[in-house]
Amino acid sequence: MIVLSHSDVEALLSMKDAIAVIAGVMPQVSAGKAELPLRSVIPVGGANRMGIMPGALAEAGCYGIKLVSLFPGNPA
Repeated sequence: MIVLSHSDVEALLSMKDAIAVIAGVMPQVSAGKAELPLRSVIPVGGANRMGIMPGALAEAGCYGIKLVSLFPGNPA
């Protein structure tokens, strides 16, 4: 498993490059060329939740997933 820190990502992808990537992808999303299923929310005890948001661009041969953990009582 590879875990990237904030500074790792910053070293690999500048904000300027990230904006350029998003500018290139959004027209594909608008044209319906992206697979973006609805977010799934999974209860993980009490008020705690995990959100899963997958997406794929078949023409580009790429995919990704965003995972969000919501733990209201955790200050971290």
